[in-house]
Amino acid sequence: MISNSRRPASKSVRPWGEYYGWDQGSEWNLKTIYVKPNKRLSLQYHHHREEWWLLVEGDATATVHEGKEELTIPLRKGEVFRVGKKQVHRLSSKKGGVVVEVAYGTFREDDIVRLQDDHGRVPPKKPRRSAARQN
Repeated sequence: MISNSRRPASKSVRPWGEYYGWDQGSEWNLKTIYVKPNKRLSLQYHHHREEWWLLVEGDATATVHEGKEELTIPLRKGEVFRVGKKQVHRLSSKKGGVVVEVAYGTFREDDIVRLQDDHGRVPPKKPRRSAARQN
């Protein structure tokens, strides 16, 4: 039985809300994500991990890319939604929501590849080098 007095191992405040890290092993991570009303996380993907989301309170929507198609899927309380490795995804909420996330794979900060972010956290693209030689 888990005590109600249990405290998270970590807390991180973000522009879209906050998350609490509860526990992790060498290949898994458990956290609770609180998304503020009318906010969304970065449009992103991961090379080395997959995630499972469980909506436990409020509302939340998953945006995922299936090939060239973008799908918007409202999450339902009690149902698990899977995000695969390298799958472009985003979590958002209209009224505010709480999502439990279980992630499995490799956990390095550079594994988060942000494609779009409402809060300016996408790194600028590096200029491409020309293949032509300069004389």
